[in-house]
Amino acid sequence: QMYELTGSAWDLGLVGLPNAGKSSLLHALSGADLFVEDRLFATLDSATRTVELGSGFTVLMTDTVGFIRKLPHHLVASFRSTLEEAREADVLLHVVDASHPDWEEQRQVVNEVLAELGLEDAERLLVFNKVDRLTHAEEEGLRDRIRALDPRPAVFVSAHQPESLEALRETLKARMRARLAHVVVRFPAADGEMLAVLHREGEVLQRAEEDGALVVTVRLPRAFLGRLASRPGVQVR
Repeated sequence: QMYELTGSAWDLGLVGLPNAGKSSLLHALSGADLFVEDRLFATLDSATRTVELGSGFTVLMTDTVGFIRKLPHHLVASFRSTLEEAREADVLLHVVDASHPDWEEQRQVVNEVLAELGLEDAERLLVFNKVDRLTHAEEEGLRDRIRALDPRPAVFVSAHQPESLEALRETLKARMRARLAHVVVRFPAADGEMLAVLHREGEVLQRAEEDGALVVTVRLPRAFLGRLASRPGVQVR
């Protein structure tokens, strides 16, 4: 109990219009079975899955119901309740169907819904899915167009091409690293539990033993630094 510091996993929310491929993307990233069907509102239930990004980074990714303009009245309550998941996310992954001829309008619809929810300033990452349906020239045109519309980096993937997902994983890891503090933690070498905590909660970069103590260079969430420093025998610098 002394070193219980769990809770560092990021919460990511998938948002986008129906049929953008959010559920397929979550399935491809997590390997977990999900209900996937190519129709409007195939499910109104949000699904959360654990996604391993590699290098010790783990995120909790939630698929929200597809956004839509002029929502039918009988679906408003269910729609709004599932979108509350988006409010809790550290980062929103705005998934767009790259192959849809009206992707620009669809992108704008999602931006409008986010604004209605008070999330226009939320950290987000634009993810163009289904690039396997584009020719090379079409994909290049898409990349040029989105650079002109939005200065923020976008990621181009296909849920059906596992190798394309590596760019998304690397982008998410880079964003996580940017939020971590680079510190050196010194503690008694016999304290194996402390070492396990550092591996679980952060990214261990280097470790050495000096005079009966372990000196570990690690990236950690800033919220943990004060709690770690208060532990007997632990020094953080």
